[in-house]
Amino acid sequence: MMREVIEESLANQFRQTGYLAFGSHDCPFSPEERARIRHLAMNDPDRFVVVSTGDTDEAVSVRVHRLLIDGDRPRATDAVLVDALLAIVAAPGKLALYEKILASEPVVVRRMQAHVLAEGEFIGRHRDSESSKRYLAAVIVQLNPAEAGGGFAIYPPDRPALFLHDFTVLVTDAELEHEVMPVMAGRRCTLAFWLARAETC
Repeated sequence: MMREVIEESLANQFRQTGYLAFGSHDCPFSPEERARIRHLAMNDPDRFVVVSTGDTDEAVSVRVHRLLIDGDRPRATDAVLVDALLAIVAAPGKLALYEKILASEPVVVRRMQAHVLAEGEFIGRHRDSESSKRYLAAVIVQLNPAEAGGGFAIYPPDRPALFLHDFTVLVTDAELEHEVMPVMAGRRCTLAFWLARAETC
C-alpha cells in the first residue's frame, strides 16, 4: 500500500512539473546496479565518438557511446552489452515504475547511449520530442557528476528555469526543453535512455 502511495505521488509530481529528480535515498537503482551500469557503459573509451551537433541541430560538445539506436526498430550496437544494460534499466520492476510515473503502459526503451562531458563540454538546449515523436520521456542515470558545472537546466513553460545538480536519476518529459551546462572541472558521465509506448516499436 505504501509503495502504491509513493508511486502515485511520483506520477502526480511528474504531471505537474514534467520531471522527477531522485537522490541517493530514493534512487530506483541500487548502488550495485549503478556500479554495474557504469562498468558496462564506460569501460571501453574507444566506443565513444565526439559529437558536435545534436539530433535537432542544437550545438553540443559531448562524447557519445551509442548503445541502442532508434529507427523502424531499435538496433543494438552490441547485443550482449545492451542486453546486460537492459536487464538492469528495463527489468520488470523498473518498467512498472516508469509506466506508473508516465501513466502509460506498456513502455519500452527505444534508444540508449552513454555520455561523457569533460571540461568545456556541454549539450545545447533542445526537446527530446523533436528527435522522435515516439518518445514519452528520457531517463538519465548519473554515473559520475562533474566537480564543477555540468548542471542539468530545464525550462518549464510559464515557470522560471531550474538548474539540477544533485541527483542520481532524472526523468524528464520529452516535451520539456532542457540543456546540460558546460562542465567547469572534472568529468560528467551519464547513461541516458528514452521511453516510448510499446506499440510504437
